[in-house]
Amino acid sequence: MPDFLFEQLPALWRSAGFKALAMSLLAAASCSPPEYIESEPHAQAELLGRRARAPEPWFDSHKRPIIRVGFTADWHIEWSTGDGDLPLPYEERRVPGGWLLETGGSTPPIGPGVIVLRLGAEEVARWAGRWTVSPDASPGLSEARAYREAGDFDAAHAALDGLRDPDELLWAPVERARLFTAEEDLERARQAWIEGAALAERRGVESEVSRRLGAAAFVAKRQRRIGAMAAHLRDAAAANGGDPMSIAMTAHMQGILAREMADWRAAEAHFARAAAAARRADMPQQLHRIDESRATLLSALGLHGEALELIARLDRPGLPESVAGRLALNTGWLLLRAMIAGAIAPDFDAVEVWFDAAEIRSREPDTAVNLYVNRAWRALMARDLPDARWWLGRARDVIDRARRKGPGAASFAPPDLPLVEGKVAIAEGDWRAAEQHFSRLDARARVELGEDGGDLGWRADLGRARAARGAGDLRVARAFLDRALARLDRVGVEASLRRSRVPFFADRAALVDEAVEAALEAGEPASAFVIADRARARLFRGLQRMQVINRLDAPARLALAALREQAEETRRRLAALWAEEPWVAGSAKRSWARDLREAQALRRDAFDALAEFVERRVADPMPTDFDPVATVRPGEAILSVAGVRGGRVALWAAPSGVVARPLAPSIDALPQPPPGTRHVFVVASGHPDVQRAAARHDGAETVSFLPMAAWLAKPQGRPGHTPLIVADPIGDLPHARSAGRALAQQWAGATLLVGDSATKDAVRQALGDASRVHLSGHGRLEVAHPWEAHLVLADGTRLDAFDVMAVRVPGSLVVLSACRVGADDVLARDDLLGLPEAFLAAGAAAVVAADRTVKDKEAGRFTTLFYAKGGADEPAAALRAAVRELREAPDDNPNWDAWRLVGRPTLDNPNR
Repeated sequence: MPDFLFEQLPALWRSAGFKALAMSLLAAASCSPPEYIESEPHAQAELLGRRARAPEPWFDSHKRPIIRVGFTADWHIEWSTGDGDLPLPYEERRVPGGWLLETGGSTPPIGPGVIVLRLGAEEVARWAGRWTVSPDASPGLSEARAYREAGDFDAAHAALDGLRDPDELLWAPVERARLFTAEEDLERARQAWIEGAALAERRGVESEVSRRLGAAAFVAKRQRRIGAMAAHLRDAAAANGGDPMSIAMTAHMQGILAREMADWRAAEAHFARAAAAARRADMPQQLHRIDESRATLLSALGLHGEALELIARLDRPGLPESVAGRLALNTGWLLLRAMIAGAIAPDFDAVEVWFDAAEIRSREPDTAVNLYVNRAWRALMARDLPDARWWLGRARDVIDRARRKGPGAASFAPPDLPLVEGKVAIAEGDWRAAEQHFSRLDARARVELGEDGGDLGWRADLGRARAARGAGDLRVARAFLDRALARLDRVGVEASLRRSRVPFFADRAALVDEAVEAALEAGEPASAFVIADRARARLFRGLQRMQVINRLDAPARLALAALREQAEETRRRLAALWAEEPWVAGSAKRSWARDLREAQALRRDAFDALAEFVERRVADPMPTDFDPVATVRPGEAILSVAGVRGGRVALWAAPSGVVARPLAPSIDALPQPPPGTRHVFVVASGHPDVQRAAARHDGAETVSFLPMAAWLAKPQGRPGHTPLIVADPIGDLPHARSAGRALAQQWAGATLLVGDSATKDAVRQALGDASRVHLSGHGRLEVAHPWEAHLVLADGTRLDAFDVMAVRVPGSLVVLSACRVGADDVLARDDLLGLPEAFLAAGAAAVVAADRTVKDKEAGRFTTLFYAKGGADEPAAALRAAVRELREAPDDNPNWDAWRLVGRPTLDNPNR
């Protein structure tokens, strides 16, 4: 990190423009979440069969039957064997949707039997079951556990070797796996869980098969053997007998795997299923772990406030030491990530307190490494370079000790380690060391994920570019930046094809900013303009892919599923090969490398086929290659604001060329455009002052906004023939209703949908042949989730961005007379695009929308003026004239500057 950045850090934390800088730091050293789950199965009896439609039963971790019933009554529970019936006393507890009958008291005899549920004297249901010996009741197992806890591992192994009883032998692999884990021999621990699962399957204890395979997956996660983890979880899910405890544990691990693979939607779905099962079984500890994982997922999605709120609710007195330690590490990590993103004010001391608490309680080597790397990153942010070096040294010491134990020990080196090491080297000006660290990260990325390198690859290239620039080699730096942008593009394609959200695009700001600055440093402002705009186009294209996938018909969905499964299988194969690399003997390295190259090629081919399948169905794709000078017409100019180190730069594209000008930290009016400019297109720029200045229409030019300049290169389609008016769908906006009826009288042949007739199906059908569109009603938008912006329609239905992108409204004017659907915060962030942009993607030529809440009367006044001044043909000039008139009476129109034009200033409409 350059020295000047450390000198300005306190002020930058407080500055309005810190967002992009925070994203730059995040991209340079993306912290990884620590290990957050302990998933060791407990001894459990087994249900062998159940009667259809009977109340739901399962066994808890203490081998006591639990039966879920829908109402409270005089229930009786018995354990029936050939030797007679044993009543099982129970406690009744209310849970959402019913009651749990939890048995207690004496343990039934070991062996097969039947659980009988009676209501009074009437039998309601019965289930076949089998009780097996509890480890606590087994002298041999108890002896081995005592030796393990005392640290006498040889004696513990000897105690397990001496077991002979079949029921004890069923549980011996569980204790053996825990013993190997205590010895830090994770490979043998994983094998013990696998052998234990096979033994449980032979003995007919199905739920233990699922749980033990889940534990093997957890160990594989700690080993960073993602391929093995995925295989174990597939087997665990297949063996799951249906009890909610096993479902919760397996689904939780599946969510963690999906998060590791950056498949955010799948992770959300798995965590939701895990939480539902944990609530059903009333498993507060497991639910606590699931919520921790959900918090880290929210942070990865950029929802830092929600993540911190959730993790704060989990901290309470009386937590077990291991849980409290894991929670402290997670909390410190989430605080650090939120600080890096600029979501909260910096508080390094608070992070240090949480990390101190985590270290006191942390015992696992991999957890320690993760903690030390995050502490190094905290020290780096605080500009304490000696402290950062010290923590990195401690992390390396733990890794070296683990590796000296032989091939069975885990390799704990997380990808964050070379990232932070490289960042520290750059902060110290040691360019050669930085190049070595990022080269090592690049090599790992290539081995793990192929030439593209996934998220690791482009971050490695960004680090190498910074090292080259620091060494004064701008040519090499630009080559690395170009490759990083190409790699990031590939990552974006794969993320959108997996229907993921696209959170990594928040990190892209650092890469784009540095590429822009390098182009400007080389004297190429046009290249800088295109680099910044292509990043926005890539994001938009990814969202178009997601829209296509959401709207596929049944046959196409099946075809896509087959292609996606093929692509994911190649990912798993590659991950499995990479996970095996530390254990491959030198004599077999050549064969292993050949298999790896084959897997990488198959992965590229699989994703290329999947991308081609989706791309063929993208209507009007956003262009990414365009010439900004040739795109604009005479009298027009495009203002794009890009980030550079230490601030922002205004990039003007006009027929005369592209020029770059420094941008002041605070802007009261638009920067001076090139001479002869009559209309300015303002590209969503990440600079809110620019947005506000442009929105007030104080300059001599008319102004409109664009999600990206490349949109202007799209040919303007031929509009439909019938005007569409949607007014007051839910019946509480009288001014909107009367304005809609008045428009219907002015626009010959217009389709008018008022009140209950304004359903989603009717609106979407009418949009397809619309020559112009007026939608007046309630709008909803949350700035954190702009693609969930929507218009409220009749019968509780809604028209959202994906609905809009699924229809065609070519060449049309769209007026959204609804609150906040053109909000300033959405336009001001490159990674957030809203409802107006969705209409542009659907082919609209221009969209008028409000950026804040406006009253029904205010909206009616504005739209009446807008259309009276020629808005149907010249929306930019009409908007400016209407705003000027409203501004003259601000007491009556406090929101006179709320309206924005997104798109073209005039409509090339052959039907008019």
